[in-house]
Amino acid sequence: YWFWNDKPLQPRRLLVLSGDEPHYMVMMHSLAFDGDLDVTDDYLAATRSGPQQGLSQKGTHMDHHTLWVDAEKGAYFRWWDRYDHTQTRACEGDTCTPFVPKAPPLPLPHMIERPLHPAGWPALLTAAVLPTRPTPENLESRAGIAISVFVWIAAIAAFFAALGYGFTDRWAFVAAWSFLAGSSVLVYSRSFFPEAGLTVMVALALWALRAERPVLSAIALTAAVVIKPNFGLIGAAFAIDLFLQKKYQPFVRFCAAFAAGVLVFYLAFTKALLGTWLLPLPDGTFWPLTFAAMHHTMTSKMFGLLIFDPFVEVTVVLAALAIWKRPETRPALRQLLLPCAFWFVLNCGNKVDPGYCYGPRYLVPALPLLMLG
Repeated sequence: YWFWNDKPLQPRRLLVLSGDEPHYMVMMHSLAFDGDLDVTDDYLAATRSGPQQGLSQKGTHMDHHTLWVDAEKGAYFRWWDRYDHTQTRACEGDTCTPFVPKAPPLPLPHMIERPLHPAGWPALLTAAVLPTRPTPENLESRAGIAISVFVWIAAIAAFFAALGYGFTDRWAFVAAWSFLAGSSVLVYSRSFFPEAGLTVMVALALWALRAERPVLSAIALTAAVVIKPNFGLIGAAFAIDLFLQKKYQPFVRFCAAFAAGVLVFYLAFTKALLGTWLLPLPDGTFWPLTFAAMHHTMTSKMFGLLIFDPFVEVTVVLAALAIWKRPETRPALRQLLLPCAFWFVLNCGNKVDPGYCYGPRYLVPALPLLMLG
């Protein structure tokens, strides 16, 4: 950086940039200062130079990542169903939406505007910073500190998980530090995308599972599901592994705690907020495995896992050699790599763009498992 720009690197506090990040910040402001998730007033305040979308987005008209919900009828539609965010129009006043409307352009009076994104990540960040009594102006910077702490907690959890797999102290330290410095996870300590929170929950779940605390592991994975629902796949992989190890009592405890947590904290929470059990998925979220989707996930120059985290190739080769030549490693490798295999299959069939981000964002939470493998 210094060579090409002729100026030194300088410290800079974490700021919301673009993509989904401003919309997570809107949700945090609504939770922290309104105690609800009715975000209409928060988007409006942001257009009036408020910090609700982030300090770098003051006064900006943005598309809304929201649902309009009719609580009486249980009906809803997405903001994008009523406005074309790719086409702008002349518009006066901060209450006017400067995007081309679709019919009907305006919500009905009895409908409320709720976030489209799951509330788990903003709720976790809000809970982390509320004890510091944030103000609207410093909520963003304090949340940035919390995000950085989450990534370091993930590394500590990976260290103790490594000890549980029989690593010496030195090799456990090497594994944890390599996970931090040798992958794109550290980048996400500088981002408001939810990967930092997901990574720490997966790392904690792995440590708890290896420490024979299945209920604690299920609680951590429940938190991950509340942040992003498809993390139920990781829970399924852990449950399959416990069953294959014939650890039937931990298997039952894990499944019971995980199922109860998902039902209570995800389904019931979503129903209470939106009047619907499940958030609607964007059109074309899941597709059959295709070359294009696999390239997008694994080898693209913007998001490819193999490009940005090349230790993955080494992991796969060494794991294959170990499974072939060292049968005693198979149970541990299965526990580490089966969730990764589930996750890769899901993402190689997912054609939803990772958005305004760096590297393999969707696959970052699997990196603690890969590094230990």
